Amino acid sequence: MYALLAAFGKIAPYLTQPLVLVGFVLLLSFGIHRTLLKAGIIPPLTARTGGKVVQLLLRYPSTVAYIAALLIHRHAMLGILDAEGYPVEPMGWSR
Repeated sequence: MYALLAAFGKIAPYLTQPLVLVGFVLLLSFGIHRTLLKAGIIPPLTARTGGKVVQLLLRYPSTVAYIAALLIHRHAMLGILDAEGYPVEPMGWSR
């Protein structure tokens, strides 16, 4: 368990950027889904339903990334974040 926390400690500084955080959450959710499929907790999908699921997966992550980019742009316009998505002033736990 300590090794997992130490490994996460190496990744954590990069999770301050919103788009990196969104990507990390997506990767984590896909990993959990794959593990649940292999364990047999979630049954495999038929070809017909699988196509619908793939369409949803392709549609919504791009929507989330688009909304995150809009939020970064809006916060940059308000002077909260710079153009790259970093805070102008330290905030939250990064103070």
